[in-house]
Amino acid sequence: MIASVIGWYGTETMGDRAILDGILSVLDVFTEKLRVKVGSLFPFYTRRTLFEEQDVFANSSPSASIEIFSVKDRSELEENISASDIVIMGGGPLMDLSELYIVRRCFALAAKRGIPAVIMGCGVGPLNVQQYRQIVREIFTLSSAISFRDKTSAVSAESFCGNAFNFQSLGDPAVISVQNYIKQHNEECSHEYCAVNFRDNPGAAYAKNITASDDDLCELVRVLADEFGMVKLVPMHTFCVGGDDRYYLAKIALGMNDNRCTV
Repeated sequence: MIASVIGWYGTETMGDRAILDGILSVLDVFTEKLRVKVGSLFPFYTRRTLFEEQDVFANSSPSASIEIFSVKDRSELEENISASDIVIMGGGPLMDLSELYIVRRCFALAAKRGIPAVIMGCGVGPLNVQQYRQIVREIFTLSSAISFRDKTSAVSAESFCGNAFNFQSLGDPAVISVQNYIKQHNEECSHEYCAVNFRDNPGAAYAKNITASDDDLCELVRVLADEFGMVKLVPMHTFCVGGDDRYYLAKIALGMNDNRCTV
């Protein structure tokens, strides 16, 4: 099986890495030999991800080979999508981003070639711009199957699509990755510290959904430090495109002024 996995790769967070790992686990069930082509916005960054996660991915799908292609290069995109048995939008949110046009192009090409195109475990929103809502609706129309990571995403999609599509809420592939990790490493896990991931409030798009202040997060870290002795603030993302979490985590750590908290 040849599967092209697209999404926000090239700017991937730890969550996106876990999503890809979960997808590998799912695909491994259906084929003895898997070839995965990851469509990336910035291939050099995804190459680093594949290097860092090579052991994790190998455990999830021992037979899989993983390649990278640039979704910004039209000829590369068309060549790789056309050579696929399935195209997967691999997690992450369908939101107000111009890169949605790339996703639509991939799904349109797959539909033209008769290749199944699947949305697997995506979120929906924020979608406040009508232009992007229309693009997402077109992506749904081109999809062979649509699975969201939670019911909230399905409700959000139905709010501007109605009942025109068969939306499913089958969970986030990243959860599969976490479950695999716990199963493999549970007895080895250290209880000497707690690792925590925070991301900065990404502006007005999410503002209405943010209820915790920086002071609230500092208090949470103090409680965890009392429980575990040490808290390590681990960045979800360290690339300038999409925001480097280390700036925000340093702000939290400096605000606490507690040597039990490190970035």
